[in-house]
Formats: sequence, C-alpha cells, structure tokens
Amino acid sequence: MFKKIFFLIFTIFSTNLLSTPTIKNAETDIFKKWLSWQKIYTDEALKNIGSNIDDGYLNYFKTFYEKNLTLLSEKTKYLSHITHGQINENGYQLQSKIDENFKTNLCKIYEMLDENIPGLVKHMQENEFTDAKESQQETLAPSSEIIEKHEALTSMLITAPSDEVGRQRKLALANRLFEYSFASKTFFEFERLSMTNATQPISRLFYSIMWKNLAGEGWCYWLKENITKLKNYSDQGKQIVYLAGGCDIYQLIKNGIYNIKNIDPILPSQTKYYSEGWDWLAKSNEPKNGIGDKVVFDCGTIMERVKYEENGSFKARIDNGKIIQLPKATTIWKISNAEGVELGQYIHERRFIEQQDLTVSPDKIFMMSFNELYYLALPDFLNGWQIDTFKLDDNFEIIIKQLRRPVDKKTMCNMNIASIINATDLHYLNLGTCIN
Repeated sequence: MFKKIFFLIFTIFSTNLLSTPTIKNAETDIFKKWLSWQKIYTDEALKNIGSNIDDGYLNYFKTFYEKNLTLLSEKTKYLSHITHGQINENGYQLQSKIDENFKTNLCKIYEMLDENIPGLVKHMQENEFTDAKESQQETLAPSSEIIEKHEALTSMLITAPSDEVGRQRKLALANRLFEYSFASKTFFEFERLSMTNATQPISRLFYSIMWKNLAGEGWCYWLKENITKLKNYSDQGKQIVYLAGGCDIYQLIKNGIYNIKNIDPILPSQTKYYSEGWDWLAKSNEPKNGIGDKVVFDCGTIMERVKYEENGSFKARIDNGKIIQLPKATTIWKISNAEGVELGQYIHERRFIEQQDLTVSPDKIFMMSFNELYYLALPDFLNGWQIDTFKLDDNFEIIIKQLRRPVDKKTMCNMNIASIINATDLHYLNLGTCIN
C-alpha cells in the first residue's frame, strides 16, 4: 500500500515537474542573433550631401576611385562629365582643391537622386552613362560582378562620414529608385529602360542598388518612421498583420505595439537566417504544448503562451529542396507589463499566406519586409507565392519596413509586370533574397 501511495505521489510530482513552464529572455534566448544584425535608420534627404562637399570630400573621392579603377573603367565617360574632365579616357588627374564645376555637377546629381530620378535618368543618357556594348557585356556577366561594379560607383558618389551613415544614405537612395521603378507615375519609363538594349544598364544599376540595400543587406533594416506609423495605428486599436514576418516582432513589442497577428510557416531554415529558438515561439515540445511558457523582455514586457491549437498540416519545400510536412497551427501569446496588466496579444498562424488574408479591413494594417514583398508580387510561373496581385482590393496598402511610403495595389501589379520583363528582356537578378 505504501509503495502504491509513493508511486502515485512520485507520478504527480514528475508530471508537474515536466510541465513546468519555460521562461526565456527575449534579448539573449530568442532574438540575440537577430538583434546583432538589425539596424534602424531614418529616411535622409540626399540633396543635403551637397552642402558638405569640400577638399576632404575630394580626397575620399580620389582615394576610392584609385582603389576601384578596374571596376569603374566602364563609367569613364560619365565620370568625365561629372568631374569636369579630371577623369577621362587618357587617365585621371584629380586636383587637390575642389573644382567649382565638379562641385556644381555633384550638387545637381544629389538633388536629382533625392527628388528627381526621371531627371537623373535623362542626365545619364545625355552624358554617356551607358551604351549598347556595355549592355551586351552585362548580359554575359554574373550578377555578382555587376553588383560589385554598381556598389563601387554608388559608394564613391554617396560619401558618408561613417559606414552607418553610408548605409542610411544608400537605403534612402534605394527608396527613391523603388518609387521611380514601380510607382504608377513613372513605371512606364522604367519599363522602357528595361526593354531597350542601350539603356538596360541603367535598369540593372537600379536593380543592383535596390537589391543590395533593401534585400541583400537591407533585409534586416527598419525605417524608424514605419515603427512610429505602426505604433500610431496600434494605439488606434488596429491589429498589425505581419505577413511572413518570421516572428520578427521584437521592435514592435519593444516600441509598445501589442496587437499583432503574424502569418508565417516558420520553416526550419529560419534558424539559419534569423535566430535560434524561433520555432519554440510557434510550438513547444513540452507537455501541454508549452502553455504557460514566458518570454521576458529587458524593458519589463512579458509574453505568456496561452493557447496552441493544430488544424491539420501543410507541406513546404525548404532551402535544400526537400519537401517536409509541418503542423498547421495557431499559437497565442498574451502580452502583459511587469505588473501583470494585460496589454494585448501576439497571434502566430503557422501556414502560408492565402489570397483572402489580404482582404482590406478598417481594423487591421498590413506590413511585411521587402524581400517577402517581392515574392508576394511575383507571378506563379516565376515561383511566386500564388497571390494574384491584380485581384487585390483597389485600396489595398501595405507598410514595408524598409520603405518610406506604403506600397499600394498598382505598385505591386507593376512589380509583377516588371518581373516578367526581367525574365524575358533584362535577364538580371530578382529582388528577393537570392542572386540569380
């Protein structure tokens, strides 16, 4: 009898021990890798760079040019116009003091970069930025080589006192090129550039800068202005619907945004690209599916897992090409402050995005990252996410964390068309996360 009682007590104790909720720290256990990469920038007026052109600028320009002579050799004619002949087909002789004509030319370029990309395109065409020969050479060159050339040119022109300021300025430039390339007002011009052999290098330049600063390196960037917008919407009672967010919720919660819905399949490759332990946010293997688990933020905010429910399963292809089966599930985390007052909730639906998820509603705001936006807009036959952008609500808008302005339906449709032109005419890299 005593043995039976002891066994019963031991069983109850063991069960309770096994089901003890797990407590993790947000900054060290969940988002540590992510936070080491993540950058928050503000949009910058590029025309202001012109006010800082001095002899020190010229020294930077000269030093950088000498280090990248080979990469920049194809742009000699264009650089000759900018430098007032100090760079030319016979060599270069950059003066120790800034030439006023050189300075004037640079100031005009910064003004066009900031608020007149159509004028910049015209300027490049009139000043021998490109020709049919270079375009033909680029069709045979690897994307990585073309990106390297364009990065050298951009870095030389977009000078900055530090790497951080340089990245912020290039992000600002990528924003303006995105608006020119895909917004309705100028998309037809970008179409023409991409379909005309002699001007295709301009399109490739724009693609390179956008890819590098919005996806290739910029996938982990945030614009501070967007965090502010999302906070304002959240304070109005709207739900922030983060599409394919990969549980990138840290900045939202850190900035007081507590009404979040995230739709993302959380593939095993997330650990490689983002942060260890993110699958635990979606599903715990502990008894009771981890109900009661907590994530504690350094600011005092606490997330507690209050619900986990599976509703079938779905198949997904991961980065090694293998097809796996994952649970289709919903996890709900309650968000509270340090005193236990409930602030809101984070809902994660582990599945792929579907067309109906993009239905416009007054009580929700859509957001996502740039590289996922690209696949959302991509046609099915180019490995898109099977979303028909042309069937979106006419007033559809989505906040992209790297872009200064929301993306509307027309812009997404233009991205769709541009991807087809890229596949049939331009033959260059896509704007997602991989170089083709």
